[in-house]
Amino acid sequence: MIFNFVLANHHETSLNSLGDLLEPIYQGLEANGHHVIRFGIDFHEAPAINVMVEFFKDDVVVEDLLRFKRELGDRFVFGLLGTEDPEDDLVMAHYPRRRPNLRRLAGVADFVWTLLPVAPYYEAICGPGRVAWLRYGFSAGYVEPDMIADPRLRDIDVLLYGNPHPYRDRIVQALNAGGLTCVGTQREAYPDFVAADLIRRAKILLDVRRSAEVRFLSPTRIMRGLHSGTAVVSERYDVSPLAYFYDYVSPASYEELPDRCREIIKSGSYVGMADAALAKFRAETSMAANVTAALALPVFERLANPDRAGA
Repeated sequence: MIFNFVLANHHETSLNSLGDLLEPIYQGLEANGHHVIRFGIDFHEAPAINVMVEFFKDDVVVEDLLRFKRELGDRFVFGLLGTEDPEDDLVMAHYPRRRPNLRRLAGVADFVWTLLPVAPYYEAICGPGRVAWLRYGFSAGYVEPDMIADPRLRDIDVLLYGNPHPYRDRIVQALNAGGLTCVGTQREAYPDFVAADLIRRAKILLDVRRSAEVRFLSPTRIMRGLHSGTAVVSERYDVSPLAYFYDYVSPASYEELPDRCREIIKSGSYVGMADAALAKFRAETSMAANVTAALALPVFERLANPDRAGA
C-alpha cells in the first residue's frame, strides 16, 4: 500500500517537532513492505492512503477534506493520526475550532490511529472497526548511529526535552540549584540535527509533562531518548495502558525527579542504564509488529484485496 502523509495543516516551525512522532511510524510501515510518502505535496486518490496528523485549528482544510470525501467516496481514502489527548483542554481548547474540527473529520475518516490509549473516544464518533491505538516500539532504523559510549564525553547533565512551561521550569530550577547543567529545548524551533546532538550528549533525558492535568506520558520523547542511547528519567503519573513505557526508564514522582537525576549522575551509571534499557526495549517491543496491529482494520483489508472487496 501507498501511504501519503500530508502535513499542510501544520505551520512551518511545528514540522521540526513532528520528526520524533512520524519517523518510527514511517519505518514501521516500510518494514511491513509499504511505500511511504513522507511529505506529501497533494492528496491522491486510491489506492493511495492519505494520512493527516491532527491539528485542524482552521476550517479551510477541513472543508476541503469533507468535500473530497463527499464527492469521491471510496476513491478518496484518508485517515487521521491523533497525537494529543482529545479531552485535554490545555491543548485542545487553546484553538476554539480544533476539537470540533477533529470530531467532524473523525466522523467521516476511513480510519483513525491514535498514539494515546483513547480509542473509545474516537469509536464513539467513528463507530466500530475504524480506530486503532498505534503503539510505539523498537525500530532499528531509528537508532542513533553515533552514540556516545564514553561517559566523560557527555557534557550535558540533564536535557529537558520539551518546551518551557512553569510546571517543568520548577524542576529545571531545582536541578540548577543543585549544581547540575540542565538544558531545555524548543522542539518546534530546533531542527533535528540540533536536537539529535543535544540528546546524544546528555547524561539524562528528562521527560516531564507540561502540567499536572496531563493524563498520558509522552511516548515520542521516551522513544527518542531510548533510541539515542540516553538514559531517560520520566515523571511517574500515567496509570493508563501507555504506562508500559515505565519499564524502560527510571520513573520518579514529580518531587523526586531532581534527586533521581542527581543520584544517577553521581553514580556514573547513566550510559550503562541507557544500554540496558535499549536492549530490553529491543527484545520486548517491535514498531513493525505494532504497525501490523494498527493495520488490522477493514479499510486496509479492502485496499490490500480489492478483488475480494468487489466480489
